[in-house]
Amino acid sequence: MEGPGIMIVVGIVLFVIGMMFRQPKIQPKDFMPTEKELNAQQEKFDKEFAEEKREEISDHNDVLIPLINKKDGSAITFFLNQAIEKEEEGMIANEKHHCNTLFNLFKFFTLKRTPISDQCKSGNFLEDLIMRYSLDHDIAETEIPDEVNDYISNGQMESELNEEHFEILKDEIHRLCVAEEDEYGSLRRYLGFADLESHSYLTYILYSKNNPKMAAIELKVDDSELDILYKEFSQLLSKDELNTLYENAEKYRAEYIEELVEKVNEARKKEELDHGNFSEDLRACLDLASNYALDANIAGRLKGKALLQEILDQKIADDDSQPEEDKQWATSTAKEHLEWF
Repeated sequence: MEGPGIMIVVGIVLFVIGMMFRQPKIQPKDFMPTEKELNAQQEKFDKEFAEEKREEISDHNDVLIPLINKKDGSAITFFLNQAIEKEEEGMIANEKHHCNTLFNLFKFFTLKRTPISDQCKSGNFLEDLIMRYSLDHDIAETEIPDEVNDYISNGQMESELNEEHFEILKDEIHRLCVAEEDEYGSLRRYLGFADLESHSYLTYILYSKNNPKMAAIELKVDDSELDILYKEFSQLLSKDELNTLYENAEKYRAEYIEELVEKVNEARKKEELDHGNFSEDLRACLDLASNYALDANIAGRLKGKALLQEILDQKIADDDSQPEEDKQWATSTAKEHLEWF
């Protein structure tokens, strides 16, 4: 009797195991939501996210507005710390914007004059500092309080910038420069050596000894101011840290140049540039020229000049099937960039 009993028990165990691992019959409707269902899910998510932002903004404003009323610079500290925290959390919208925001502040403290921002319509460099705060209001569909707008526009915010803020700023710039490259390639993006990103103010200061004319133009400073900026920047880092930063930058630049050369060579082979990739092809040409322009050797920089001339001669951009505004953008940008040489 033991034999049949054991067989029955084994059979039950196998049946249970089989039921546990049996693949369920999944109907298409169970895992393929309709467009209407997807839109409803997205709308629900957007509403919940906006509500979270409204609560977060309300809490921030409860803290921020009393700080503005104190008129002691503590509101600027609030914005600086918020920008830094968002960067550390990987929540910034654009690495170049964040980097240029920091270096416009650096220019303010170092050169003792108000820089002009080309990242916002007003040109007020302090509007860049509150970008994350502004974006949160956009997401939440709420208005920025008048107290905050007035704080920036009436000059109060700029008048409160002080040495405490400069120290916070210098620590943050140092942190960005010595941070190890992460999986997202943050340093490459801060320098503009990836994915058709343009160079940042950090790039121009770091490479100012290679092409001071280019650096002065892009940083909107004269030669003496450029020397001051580089001297102050180099003092933020030890000699070894500065050398390591430059060596890493050169590695990333060389890798990016290889990638861009391949794209440009492909563009040259085309009888006419693809309509969908036209701007991208030209952007690759312009970016390759700007990366050559950073070279320490005159021969390397002249490659960039030759490439810009190639665009102006329409050896690359000459394609009647493409929008005229795209070609005009490419040629006008190339003309501006020739001033680097």
